[in-house]
Amino acid sequence: MKNIYAETIRNHHYQKNHGCVGCPIKCGRIGTFQQKKLVFPEYETIAMMGSNLMIHDISQIQNS
Repeated sequence: MKNIYAETIRNHHYQKNHGCVGCPIKCGRIGTFQQKKLVFPEYETIAMMGSNLMIHDISQIQNS
């Protein structure tokens, strides 16, 4: 499951935060994956669609 650890995503894919207009928290993340700039799934999505289902490939979680 090391492929979907927060540190791995941050170190290999993360670029910046994004969120709703006017929101100070900006909980969404934008990063590069396979030479594309993508909005990454939130923590809950990665946990529920990734580690809970034993899926360790961020691209499969992203496409779910």
